[in-house]
Amino acid sequence: MSHGHSPEHTSRRRFLTGSLVLGATGAVAAGSLAAASGAYADVPDDPTGTVKRAASSAAGDAAERADFWVAPAGDDAGTGERTSPFATLTRAQRAVREATAAGATTLTVHLGGGTYELAEPLLFTSRDAGPGRQVAYVAVDGETPVLSGGSAVTGWRLYDAAKNIWRAAVGPRTDTRQLWVNGRRAVRARSAFLPAGFEMTETGYVYSGEEFDFTRWRQLRDVELVSFRRWRSYRCRIESAERTGTGVRLDMQNPGWELAYADHLPWGNITVPVWVENAYELLDEEGEWYLDTRAGHLYYKPRAEEDLASAETVLGRLETLLEIRGELDDPVMDLRFDGISFCYGTWLEPNSPTGFAVIQAGYHQTAPGTTAKLPANVTMRAAERVAFHRCRFQHLGGSGLELEYGTRHADITGNLFEDVSGNGIQVSGTDEIHHHPDDDRATVLDNRITNNCVTNVASEYHGCVGIWVGYADTTTIEHNTVYDLPYTAISVGWGWGTVDPGGSAGYTTPSTSRNNSVSYNHIHHFTQRLIDGGGIYTLSAQPGSVIRGNYIHDLVINHYDDSLVYLDEATRNYLVEDNVLCGTPSWWLKIWTSSIRDNRAVHNFVDRPDAVWNDGVDNVVEDNVPLDPAALPEEAQAIAARAGVEPAYRDLLPGGVPAPPPVSEVCDPDYAGQPPLGPPWTP
Repeated sequence: MSHGHSPEHTSRRRFLTGSLVLGATGAVAAGSLAAASGAYADVPDDPTGTVKRAASSAAGDAAERADFWVAPAGDDAGTGERTSPFATLTRAQRAVREATAAGATTLTVHLGGGTYELAEPLLFTSRDAGPGRQVAYVAVDGETPVLSGGSAVTGWRLYDAAKNIWRAAVGPRTDTRQLWVNGRRAVRARSAFLPAGFEMTETGYVYSGEEFDFTRWRQLRDVELVSFRRWRSYRCRIESAERTGTGVRLDMQNPGWELAYADHLPWGNITVPVWVENAYELLDEEGEWYLDTRAGHLYYKPRAEEDLASAETVLGRLETLLEIRGELDDPVMDLRFDGISFCYGTWLEPNSPTGFAVIQAGYHQTAPGTTAKLPANVTMRAAERVAFHRCRFQHLGGSGLELEYGTRHADITGNLFEDVSGNGIQVSGTDEIHHHPDDDRATVLDNRITNNCVTNVASEYHGCVGIWVGYADTTTIEHNTVYDLPYTAISVGWGWGTVDPGGSAGYTTPSTSRNNSVSYNHIHHFTQRLIDGGGIYTLSAQPGSVIRGNYIHDLVINHYDDSLVYLDEATRNYLVEDNVLCGTPSWWLKIWTSSIRDNRAVHNFVDRPDAVWNDGVDNVVEDNVPLDPAALPEEAQAIAARAGVEPAYRDLLPGGVPAPPPVSEVCDPDYAGQPPLGPPWTP
């Protein structure tokens, strides 16, 4: 359905490396940026005109360069030189724009170590990085700049000495879903796992247990019930509680409950709660917290090693820390972030009556027939050759990093994604602009995700994944280490075949999903809470795509529907080869229905060669090699050794692998304990 547009750029240009020096050829005159490019409301003009310019006479041409420095203890009235740094990135943006207007083409902003608490999201457009210039925001060597979307909490006072509960005033308009103490995520007050006494109704539940006295709770409408159902983790809020002859009737808030309950399909809709969350009355364990949004009081029960007089306590506040927003006719180009930490974001939609009526991998319903993606705290769209190198995406309440429509030739290399509520990295989307765009420039194309460590993500929305790709062309996911996940590690594709030729949506041309590579990754300890997932999971036709050279092991849940490599509905045209696949109680390869066809799985090293579910059509599974995981053959050892982050990036890997949740706290109550390789589940 293309209208004739072709990609403007099909080859990757490298960022200029090495030292960028500040020249002294004169300051940019005050107001020159406005004169050159017009007013820009969110970044006002520089009143002092302190931007410096650099010049080079190589080959008789001017190669304009400019450097600026920023430090938390700096001053926005300074010059931006190393000895007089700015205090904020917003001020540095103004300086970069003025230098660009004065002719600079290579611009670097050096960020000193410390925390930059953002008052509002940072917005980058083509005025910040566009054609003909290279712009980089880099950490000063040996220092760690942190861009924070959070607010520090101070003034803690002991509130309940008997229970060791402390309180701080944060203001009645404060809203969040996350608290971190000394860089460690605190637990929003909740019950024990799988409380007894809940029975579902069409409007909510009847509670006949004795543990909770819902009719007496102080802020009942803030209370969430969390439910696991196979690959989904729902969240719905209580509307009211009324005592009846059979117990307490709990009516849930809408539209969240209606969306989660719709048709009450046994294979995917909400069921009884796995825990109750967000009430002061549940605040009984060390490391738990509760926010009374009406009174503006934050309560916390500290861990034994924490002293709130000196502890760093941070509430997530901003839903977006950084937005790179180009347009197809005016993309952001050649922008680089190096060595920067993006921390302490939130996402507030589940605090509303909409709740979180999840579909899969963070996609959720907001109204009947309307879906939305769980947003990332750092996003880009219509951006070309944007790079994130050795950055940290930690302590985030949304997803980590998003590459949306029109993102091309991005380079996501050597980053750490850790302690993220949603997906670690998400690429493209599921709408028509993603799978059959009218303008080819909207296609998400040729993006590289390499040498990243992705761990402990989906920590709040457990059905999210480590790396998720919707409809995209030539996505390279290589040499990543992905582990400690409640559900799937890497997921590529969407749609269950509906938008492929012959699918129910009526398209006659292929989607943009093609030529994707998931190769040389080390994936382990996944599906730790939910089921029907895999180490690598795919959907729909993706011609030219490969799963190669991965080392995948330790699928945790003992369930029939999980697999190390899971080719789900309508997956076509994948080559699965030269992988080392072991440590599964269920399948190493799952091809479960006839819509899955024309795939090849050859020359993989597997510890259970018979653990293949192949009910597809024209799929080739052959020449796979049995192995003993305790004594890998030489070729398998080489594959395993090569997989995951390469040596230059192994400092990213945190030490050790956390213990998985107790067996009693995984899956959902309707399917827990189903034997592996038993009879297929039926509704």
